[in-house]
Amino acid sequence: MDRFSKTFFRGCREPKYLERESSESGLSEMPIMSAVAFFPDERVIRSDNTTETSIVWNKQKNEALKRYAENEFSKNNHGGIQYGIGEINRVGAEKIFQEKELTDYVSFDESPTDENEFHGNIRFDVDYCLKKTASGKYKPNKVNLHKICNCFVINGNQVGFYTIEDLERIFPFLAAD
Repeated sequence: MDRFSKTFFRGCREPKYLERESSESGLSEMPIMSAVAFFPDERVIRSDNTTETSIVWNKQKNEALKRYAENEFSKNNHGGIQYGIGEINRVGAEKIFQEKELTDYVSFDESPTDENEFHGNIRFDVDYCLKKTASGKYKPNKVNLHKICNCFVINGNQVGFYTIEDLERIFPFLAAD
């Protein structure tokens, strides 16, 4: 049995995390997340030589989404979901990782927190995804990160998107605050 949920949620903290996909009739109804939305924080390098991006596993969908939205709504400007939450098909992305021979450079984990039992991470190999500068700091290797992170949004792997308004409609108690 697969250890992880088939889908996960990723918040959009900045406008650059969103794109719109063109269709024959113009812009799509659903905002499409950009690869940049999945880039890791290069300031944090784990002892296993990975860096990470936070996600929320879609276990018990409404409960996971509710907990995520509730935690972020309590923060200034809705925290890491100011521009919404994307729902990503992990299984579809992993198929593309295999096709593109990227499986050695990306993995997932479950990392429950006190705030959110559904919390997890996308983990990226530091040597492949980051470059070390002359000063010893890391910066993103944008070419390699785009190879990996585009897998989350191509071929229909973004299966849903929730705006702040959607979340307030689904969970009315959020709008009351």
